[in-house]
Amino acid sequence: MLLIPLRDFRHRANAARLLKIIHFTLCIYKMPYMCYNKTVNINFGGNLMSYLIQYSTLASKYDGPFGGGHPWISAGMGYLIATDDGRLIAIDGGHPADTEAFIALIEENSKDCTVDTWIVTHPHIDHYSVFFNAATRYPDRVKINKVVYRFPPDFKDSEGNGIADVVSDMEEALRVSGADHITPTADDELYVGSSRIKFYFTPEDTSHIKGKNPLSLIFSVTVGKSRMMFTGDTWTEMLDSVLKKYGGELKSDFLQLPHHGLCDTGHDGFYKVVSPDTVLIPTSTAGYNAMNREEYAHATGDNKAVEAAASRVYKSFEGTVKIEL
Repeated sequence: MLLIPLRDFRHRANAARLLKIIHFTLCIYKMPYMCYNKTVNINFGGNLMSYLIQYSTLASKYDGPFGGGHPWISAGMGYLIATDDGRLIAIDGGHPADTEAFIALIEENSKDCTVDTWIVTHPHIDHYSVFFNAATRYPDRVKINKVVYRFPPDFKDSEGNGIADVVSDMEEALRVSGADHITPTADDELYVGSSRIKFYFTPEDTSHIKGKNPLSLIFSVTVGKSRMMFTGDTWTEMLDSVLKKYGGELKSDFLQLPHHGLCDTGHDGFYKVVSPDTVLIPTSTAGYNAMNREEYAHATGDNKAVEAAASRVYKSFEGTVKIEL
C-alpha cells in the first residue's frame, strides 16, 4: 500500500493533481490500491427486471494531460444488459485492472454468475482484456456460455502491426472457459432468450481498414421495447456505410458514442437516424474536457449535437449507472 502524506506538499492544487496521476497509474498497473466505484440506480417507475449498466472504468477517472502534445489515454468501456427473462449480456469490460470490479458487477446482477453472451467489440486491450482475464483466471467464478467477436487473424494496420497475439489470447480464453465462439457477419441476428442482437457492421473485408478501431462491431441489442445501439471505437467511414445500407432501421433509444466520444469519429447523418433519447459516453474526465478545448472544437460538432439533443446523457467518469429499460 502506498501512502502519500499531503502535509509534505506546499500547494493543495499540486497535491490534488499528483493524486489523480497516482490514482490512474496504480489502477492501470494493478498495484494494491482501492478504487471506489458505486452503482447508481436510474429507475423510471419499473422494477428493474430489465436494465442496462454502464460501468465506470478505472481509467475513466483519469484527469491528467490529454492531447496538446500528450497521448490520448484510453478510457476503456464496459456494459451489462439484464434481459427481461433473467439473462445477462456483457459488452467489453475495460482495462486489465477493471477485471475484479467488472466480475463483481456480474456477480451482483446474476444469481449464478453466468454471462449468457459476452460481446467483444474489437482487439484493443481496454476492450477485450476483462473477458480474457475472466475466462482464463476465473473460470470457476464466472460461467460464460457464448462469446461473440470477429478478429481477422491476418489483419495488419497501416504500420504493419497485426493482432496475432490477441487472436491467440482469445483462443486460450475459449479453451479454458469452454465458451462457444460466435463469429458474426453483417445482417446476422442472435437471440438471447427473447432479446435480439442485430449486427450491422463486422470486419469481413479488411483490405481497406488501416487501424484496429474500425474493426469494431456495430450492433444493436433489443430488450422488450428498448433498443440500444453500440458502436465500439468505430470510424466515420463505417458509420456511413451502415447508414447507407440500413437507413431508418437504425432508430434506437440508446446510443453509445463511438471511440469514447472523441473528435476523430462521429457522423451527423447516422446520429440523426438513430435519434437516441439516451446517449452513453464511455470516456474519461480528461478526454471529455479536452474535446471542449478550442483545438478540438472544430471536429466535435456531430458528437456534441447528438449529446445536446438527447434527454439523458451518461458519462462513464461520473460513475457506474444502472438504467431501467
